[in-house]
Amino acid sequence: MSLWARKADTESHSWRCARNARRRIPDALRSDQLVERLAIAIERGRRDELSQEERSRIADIEKARHDVYADTTVVPDRKTDPNQVGEIAKRASQSPASAKVLFTLTRAHQPSSGVELGTCVGISSAYQGMALALEGNGTLVSLERYATLGEVARRQLANLGLSNVEVVVGSFRKKLPGVLARQPVDYAFIDGNHDEQATLDYFNQFLGVAAHGALFVFDDIQWSDGMTRAWAQVRNHPRVRWSTESDRFGIVVVDAE
Repeated sequence: MSLWARKADTESHSWRCARNARRRIPDALRSDQLVERLAIAIERGRRDELSQEERSRIADIEKARHDVYADTTVVPDRKTDPNQVGEIAKRASQSPASAKVLFTLTRAHQPSSGVELGTCVGISSAYQGMALALEGNGTLVSLERYATLGEVARRQLANLGLSNVEVVVGSFRKKLPGVLARQPVDYAFIDGNHDEQATLDYFNQFLGVAAHGALFVFDDIQWSDGMTRAWAQVRNHPRVRWSTESDRFGIVVVDAE
């Protein structure tokens, strides 16, 4: 394919992403540049419209995923099955398709201070951290309950050269308040306790420190009736400027109080 043809094909893909993205945006927000940028980012992730550099970086993360899936280390403080690192990762890690949406959203939003609830072995952390690294700014703090999984995540992130991601080990109840006390948060990926009240509690905690225009992404919004109810409350909160859904994610932009 000629250079001209490749350029035309790229422009065609970009146009389609923008066209489909606008369907996610209410008329009242059509001039909101942040909302438009995020809507296009969702389409770009869903359609796998990535640059060669992005694909190369993601290939490195997927190689790390493949390696950790073979890890038979037992997580000693986990009382339920599966209790081996690789099997837990297979069940709990974001799929490549979902992780690409997180990646493109993070690149588009360009947060300076982000928090993730639920590190597991660091796959989603790596996607978000790589997006921040490519933008040249921003940090992510990821909280993980199990020390063994936290150490695996730290090792994976270090191997990928992602020093912009910090893994904090401990229960969300004990560790999250200290993390949120550090500075305002303009990005959060909430993928922890899939419980109605817990999800609403996390949302309210993040609201308390949210910067204007903060982006919150909720995982598994259709996990249960309780999660569906929690998502309905989140998206209808008076501080939510814009909300949308993408597969398993609920996505909102919130404004300062």
